[in-house]
Amino acid sequence: MNQNTQALNNAAETNYQRDGFDARLVLSYGQKSRTLPRSINVLDVGCSRGNDVLRSADVQHDVNFLGIDSSANALEEARLEATSRGIENITFKQVDFDSLSGLETPEAGFDLIQVNGNPSSGKSFDELLTALRPLLSEHGLMSVTMPGGRAHFAMISEAINGVIERNAPLRERLEAARDHIDRMVQEDPTNPDWRKASLLVDAEFVDSYMQIGEVHMDVAAIWQAIEASGMRFIRWHDNKTWNFESLGLTKSELERVRSLPMKEQFRIVEEAQNPAELNFVISLSSNAPRERFDLTKAGETHFMVHPETVFGVTTKNYWGSTHLDGLTVRRGEEQPVAVRPSPALSALYALRDQREPFSGLNLVELMTADGASLEDALMALHQLMGLELIYAPHEFDVAQFYSAMLAQRTSELEEHNDVIVTPSPSLAHDLLVPTPEPAAALPKEKAENVPQGVQRESK
Repeated sequence: MNQNTQALNNAAETNYQRDGFDARLVLSYGQKSRTLPRSINVLDVGCSRGNDVLRSADVQHDVNFLGIDSSANALEEARLEATSRGIENITFKQVDFDSLSGLETPEAGFDLIQVNGNPSSGKSFDELLTALRPLLSEHGLMSVTMPGGRAHFAMISEAINGVIERNAPLRERLEAARDHIDRMVQEDPTNPDWRKASLLVDAEFVDSYMQIGEVHMDVAAIWQAIEASGMRFIRWHDNKTWNFESLGLTKSELERVRSLPMKEQFRIVEEAQNPAELNFVISLSSNAPRERFDLTKAGETHFMVHPETVFGVTTKNYWGSTHLDGLTVRRGEEQPVAVRPSPALSALYALRDQREPFSGLNLVELMTADGASLEDALMALHQLMGLELIYAPHEFDVAQFYSAMLAQRTSELEEHNDVIVTPSPSLAHDLLVPTPEPAAALPKEKAENVPQGVQRESK
C-alpha cells in the first residue's frame, strides 16, 4: 500500500462519522422524549473491531456505549483500541446473535440501538429486529445501516477477484486489492465508487468488500422487515437523497408519484439513485416521527448545530489585520456551498463556534441586530432547519445539559456513576440561556448587540 493511500486511511479514520453517530440528534427524530434522569445508553449491534462505535464514543463522553459482536478476536482488538485511545465510556461483550443470551438491558431499555448490517447467521433481518425490539425503551430508536447499491459492491468485489484469487491469504488479497483501487483512483479520480473504496481503513474495507455472503437490501425488503417485526419507519438519515422532488420528473410524473404510498415513492428514488447504503431510523409502533418544525414557536424552541455540519471560513490578510471574507457550509461528505450575504449568513458565522444549545430568540435577535427584518430572520431560521444545518433536541436533553453545567460550575453535586440530576423546572428555565462568551474582542457597538448563547466574530 502506498503512502498516499495510508494518509487517506488515516484521515478517514480520524474524520469519518457514520450517519446517525450522534445519539441526541437521532433521538430528536422521535416524538417521544427521554424522562429518566440518567445518561443515554447506546447498544451497537455487530460492532466488529469497533471502528464506528469508538469514533462515536470518543466525541460523546457523557453517553454510555455497549458494543456487541460474535467474534472474540474482533472484540479484543476493539478493547485494546479503546484502552490505547483512553476511551472509557464504552464496553464490549461477545454475544450469540441467534439467541442474544447474556445481554443485560438497562432499566427501561436502551435509548438507541445501532444495527450494522445483519450480523446474525441464523436470523433473517426481520427476525433480528423482532429479537432486538424488547431491548428498546419506549422513546428509543434504532439506527440501521444496511448494504444497498448492489452495483457498487459488485463492481468493487469483482475488481478485487479479478486481480487475485479468492482463496489467497487475506493479507495478500488485501494488498493486491488496495494497489488496484489506488490505480483506479489515479486513472479516474472523479469516480465516486473507487474513491469511496479507497477512503476506508483496512478493517472496514475487508468488512465491506471482501466478506463472503454479505446480504444486500432494497426498499421492498426493508419495508417487509419493518412491518414483520411490528416496528415503524421514522426517516432516512439522509432525507435529501430520498427526495423524489429532486429527480427531475415532469409535472405529470410528480403528481403520480405524490399519490403513491411512501414505500413506492422510495422505490422510485432507489431505482434512480441506487444508493450504496441504506441508512434509516425506526421505532416501536407506539412512537412516531417528530412533528414538523412550527415557525410560530421558534422563539421558545431550543436548537443545536447539526453535528454533521462542516463550516469553512475564508479570510484575507492585510497589514496588521485579518478580515473574514466568506463562508462555506456542507453536510457530511456533500460538496461545500458558498453562503451568499443574507440573514442566514450572519447566523452561520455565529453558529460555527456554537457548542451549546441556544434558543430561536437568541438567533433571531442576532440577525435583526445585523439589520435583518423580523420576517427575514424567521425565514432564515426556518431555512436552516429545512437544510438540517441545525436541529431541535428534546427539551429534556437541553435541561440535562444545563443541569450538568450547573453541577460542574458549582461543584456542589457529587458524580454518581454517570447519573445526571435534572434540575427543577424553574431552575432549568433559568439555565436555558447560556452564559455569553467574553465580548472584549468586539467593537463596543457590536458587543452590545450579541445575544446570549450565540458566539460571533466581527467582520
